[in-house]
Amino acid sequence: MLPDEYCSDFYKPKTILKTYEVPVYPLPDKSEWSIPEHIDTEVVLPPKYKRPPGRPKKQREKSFSEFRKRKGTNSCNTCGQRGHNRRSCRTATWNA
Repeated sequence: MLPDEYCSDFYKPKTILKTYEVPVYPLPDKSEWSIPEHIDTEVVLPPKYKRPPGRPKKQREKSFSEFRKRKGTNSCNTCGQRGHNRRSCRTATWNA
């Protein structure tokens, strides 16, 4: 295969030169613009709300009864009692 076959036609010199064949003219001065009447009278206002920074809040708010509920408590795998875990269990027998 020829090296040219690995390159897209968009990156070849002939194509790049063709992009500049059509002249590009800068815009005239703002005083010379011809703006239609229906566009000139239209008022564009900024957005009503600004998006706050940070992660969006959850959509659902918790009810009062959900706040009063107790969170889950730890339960020990060794003795089965609540309020502590296996690491802090006092009834566990340690093989030393």
